[in-house]
Amino acid sequence: MPVGFVCGFKAEQRIAAQITPLTALGWRNPDAAASLIRRGATFLVSFGIAGALSPALCAGNILIPSVIMTSNRRCLELRNSMIENLQTIFPTGETGIHYASDTLVASVSDKRDIHTETGALAVDMETASVMQHAQNASIPCAVFRTVADEAGDALPPAAIQGLNAQGAVDPLAVARSILRHPAQVPALIRTGRLSRTALGALQASVPAWKRIVA
Repeated sequence: MPVGFVCGFKAEQRIAAQITPLTALGWRNPDAAASLIRRGATFLVSFGIAGALSPALCAGNILIPSVIMTSNRRCLELRNSMIENLQTIFPTGETGIHYASDTLVASVSDKRDIHTETGALAVDMETASVMQHAQNASIPCAVFRTVADEAGDALPPAAIQGLNAQGAVDPLAVARSILRHPAQVPALIRTGRLSRTALGALQASVPAWKRIVA
């Protein structure tokens, strides 16, 4: 079964590319999932890091949600053999509601409000498109994410403004943001550390993923 992986950032895509050539970058690219379907994917995975909404989650925790909820509160229950395999292979993975946002959720108050209102555990910005394209093509999908920023962490401006159109870090943009807002440096250092933890957990999943898609 050809499995296509939609990632948000270049760092995530480099990890996914170790599993399969069927990867696409979803950062500012709503056509990413559709492009994988055109290339022959018959199963879509939203793959990468996510922001925690639940204060119970820590950086590096694995997310294998059983329900996707969009910003307009539309829900999709995920039931397929891929989900079952993932939950067996990664028994500590969190299996609750995943919030598929169409806007960046960067502040602590926004994270708290969404979690309180919906019960969602974590959030990303690629899953909504993956879900929509999978439904349009009548193919199954899954979400596999690892936690980066925790519920009590607000994303500093440089973490938001420092990505280029290809989803890679732009050092000059980061530097300009720091010059404008130097007080963000401690939060930026912490964000970088949490992201490395999340990417490390994602990398550690590669051998299992290779067996799953083989």
